[in-house]
Amino acid sequence: MDTTILFRPENHVLTTAEITYYFPDYPSLLQTYLWQDLDVPRFFPTLKKFLAFWESNLDGHLHSVFVTCASVGWEKPVHMYADEFFG
Repeated sequence: MDTTILFRPENHVLTTAEITYYFPDYPSLLQTYLWQDLDVPRFFPTLKKFLAFWESNLDGHLHSVFVTCASVGWEKPVHMYADEFFG
């Protein structure tokens, strides 16, 4: 049995983010992207690292991020605008 699949770092839960961004060729249109990884709720260091990469390397400017976590202690989804997420 491969135990690396079962390993989950402490405090990390499955986190899903619906990232809404401005379409690069048509800035008046919005597009969505779904991102999923293990992350720490409330702080989201992995997601913040991904969004920082997005902002510095991709053309689509971020509009908002809708975050949900698969955990009993984190049941309410969080909706943040891009400026609030980095603040």
